[in-house]
Amino acid sequence: MTCSAIGQEFDSEEAIETDSITVQAKGLKLSYHLGMATLETEELKDLLRKDPTSLRWFREGQTLVVVGTVTNVAGGFLFGFSVGDAIVKSAKSEVNIGGDKVKSPMNWMLFGIGVGMLVPGTIMTVLGKKNKTQAIDRYNSSVKAEPIGLLYMGPTRDGLGFCFQF
Repeated sequence: MTCSAIGQEFDSEEAIETDSITVQAKGLKLSYHLGMATLETEELKDLLRKDPTSLRWFREGQTLVVVGTVTNVAGGFLFGFSVGDAIVKSAKSEVNIGGDKVKSPMNWMLFGIGVGMLVPGTIMTVLGKKNKTQAIDRYNSSVKAEPIGLLYMGPTRDGLGFCFQF
């Protein structure tokens, strides 16, 4: 039902978002806001306890982000070590490996393991952030407040006046 109140139209079915949490990406990290206040992780979890499914999704997202980050750090170390080792050895003139003279030996096993860890680690981190954002979206849709009534100008028994409809 759409009503006109002092020249402005509004929808009486429209929900008022008072407890909506907003998600903002700051670099590699997500920050959560309730109104103008920034929420810490524990404060956010306390709010999410109102909707157990949202809390579960958020925790799963946190776990994926942590595991993905640890995997990325280990993979990045192995990848960087193998590339750095090859650069240092290439500065030397020649290296003798098994009787063969090779210009710049690369440790391809470490390189492959490092890349093999970076790919799933990155995927886990992205999926974890997506889970956390979906948890917030689910929470926001579950806590939308229902309007308690509708205030508009309309006919009364004494003429034109304010009407309040429950």
